[in-house]
Amino acid sequence: MIVPVQLPGCAPQWGFMAGVQVRFTGRVQGVGFRSYVQRRALKLGVRGTVWNCLDGSVMARMFHEERATLDLLVSFLQTGPVDVRSAEVLEVDDEPVESFTIGATR
Repeated sequence: MIVPVQLPGCAPQWGFMAGVQVRFTGRVQGVGFRSYVQRRALKLGVRGTVWNCLDGSVMARMFHEERATLDLLVSFLQTGPVDVRSAEVLEVDDEPVESFTIGATR
């Protein structure tokens, strides 16, 4: 996907934005996992949204200029402070959001 990229102090540039959707399963609800995902994502400059799912999993839709950064974040989240059993990663081709937010349960 081609989207405008705004660098600090620069005019908007057009660049590629990689996107993934990840479903985390395990003991990931009620333990602060969404806030943890948001903090780690913002430190890496990743944009997106994370939310609880009705089935007990947590879903995250994340975007960054470099796919390797998304892969690093997913890997890091799998070894984080909670019991993540699996992380199913799918490519997405959506419009990225401006920051990283915590969404309502869906």
